[in-house]
Amino acid sequence: MRALPMKSTTSSTIPAFLSVDVEPDGFQLDRRDPPGWGGYVAMVDYVTRLREDLAGWTGRTPRFGWYVRTDPQIAEVHGRPDHALVAFPERVDRLRAAGDYFGVHSHLIRWAPERGEWVHEFADDQWQAHATRFALDAFGQWAGAPSRLFRSAVSSLPSAPRASRRSPRKYASNRRRSASSARRWPATRSWP
Repeated sequence: MRALPMKSTTSSTIPAFLSVDVEPDGFQLDRRDPPGWGGYVAMVDYVTRLREDLAGWTGRTPRFGWYVRTDPQIAEVHGRPDHALVAFPERVDRLRAAGDYFGVHSHLIRWAPERGEWVHEFADDQWQAHATRFALDAFGQWAGAPSRLFRSAVSSLPSAPRASRRSPRKYASNRRRSASSARRWPATRSWP
């Protein structure tokens, strides 16, 4: 089912943007059997159709932002932090050709051997800075230039833009902490 275009009653343009977090399928990732990236693959196909529809309805071709996980968890599970960028070059090329832009999406995840699972680390500022620098540096190495865009997951990470001299120009925190995520991702720091 396709949405019908909305008719504007004014001639003014309302700017909007769509940001896509590029992540593997799952959270508790298995190093021996890394998960696929089926959600990313499907989203590229969906956005291709959406872009065509929006261009037809508005007369303008939209550009979308793709924020790719390049953090330590991805490196540990997939063997390199830029896995999604190098494993799907045809997708990256298609998005670039359409004028889309790329940035970093990072999770502050570390392996907790005492629990036998991945956890978000909110209490250790040094780990937060390390994980952020790691993700930014990995993306910069892939892109050949520092990332200009960064999105953090789960926590508001006020120190992220200061974590590196190679800090992005634009920073967004994706504050998606819910009661269920608090049970899965314990933290010792309180939430505002």
